[in-house]
Amino acid sequence: MNNEYVIDKERLDFLQTAFFGGEKNLYVIASKKAYRDLCRTLYFKGGSGQKCREQVDALLEKKVKYAIGGAIQTQGQFDDWHEKACTDIASFYKPGNIVFNIGHAQK
Repeated sequence: MNNEYVIDKERLDFLQTAFFGGEKNLYVIASKKAYRDLCRTLYFKGGSGQKCREQVDALLEKKVKYAIGGAIQTQGQFDDWHEKACTDIASFYKPGNIVFNIGHAQK
């Protein structure tokens, strides 16, 4: 049985706009979805955190491309990559005195 679905471009464009607001960058889409989940447990002391989000989007694109490019071959390499990615994400929030820990970054 074939599990492929064929959809014309107009319908795909409509669905992408309906679900993702017209955003085309898959890394930004994934980051926004995760950020909404994160915001339930994160509190900003004034400000919106938009600059941090933009930095995280750029970092995720770089890190994920590296990971799926075949550079990670073992569980240990993945664990190290994941820890570094989370630490890097958390570092964007520290200058703003925002309480942000590794658990937040994992979201």
